[in-house]
Amino acid sequence: MLKKILLLLCAMAALHSAAVANSEAEPRSGTGFFITADGYFITSLHVVGLAPRVSLTLFNRGVVRAAVVATDVVHDLALLKAEGSFHALPVTESDTARRGWPVMTVGYPLVNIQGTEPKVTRGIINSLTGIRNNPAMFQIDVPIQLGNSGGPLVTEQGLVIGVIAHRLNAAVILNATGSIPQNVNYAVKSSKLMEFLRGFPHVKAGIALKPRRGLPHFPALTEYVEEATAIVWASSPAAGVSAAPYDFDLLPVADDGEGVVHPAPGMLGGNHDLH
Repeated sequence: MLKKILLLLCAMAALHSAAVANSEAEPRSGTGFFITADGYFITSLHVVGLAPRVSLTLFNRGVVRAAVVATDVVHDLALLKAEGSFHALPVTESDTARRGWPVMTVGYPLVNIQGTEPKVTRGIINSLTGIRNNPAMFQIDVPIQLGNSGGPLVTEQGLVIGVIAHRLNAAVILNATGSIPQNVNYAVKSSKLMEFLRGFPHVKAGIALKPRRGLPHFPALTEYVEEATAIVWASSPAAGVSAAPYDFDLLPVADDGEGVVHPAPGMLGGNHDLH
């Protein structure tokens, strides 16, 4: 019995985020994407941490600053706002998704090693639930690495149905079970993203329902998604605040909605009130 408990604890601790944190003195990075043409942007909460403002590096289009507008602690999401006009991705509800659907992502993993050019990977939806049947997540076999967190999970039709979030740590699982997990990754469902955005009707009104151009083949889809993604750079958190990646203990097993943090008056004031 004790052995089973220890193995379970190891497995729970093995769910690692896919955000880069090179050291407490250096900025950490992840991925994110625009959901409206006027600059509303989605990434993972654990990418931005407690930083009220972050920088976005757009592929071949320079760097812009963005303010953290609101966060959803339960589902590890952050809503940002940048000033300007941007290419945005359409978001659809994930309720109709099925196991076996082809999906892809564009992200910026390990930028200090792999460089800042976007990386594209694809796979399928393996399960309609996450760890311990978590209904807020998909399990996917789309390959992800440190730095992919916050990127879009996109269908062949160019629709966002999730946000890249976590992966199982192969080394820890191997030590605990003697078995190496085979590409076990997770994404937050877009239905949870849309629930988060219900508190911001002007943002939801700006989200497209379908791609604004035809996507006749996979390279065209890749280029379409690349245009809306960016590297998210966040400064280290304040002293005493952990920047450690999310573990399973911090992920929801049910959605009670109480993790949503709404902005204080003055939406772009950069307030980031975690609780």
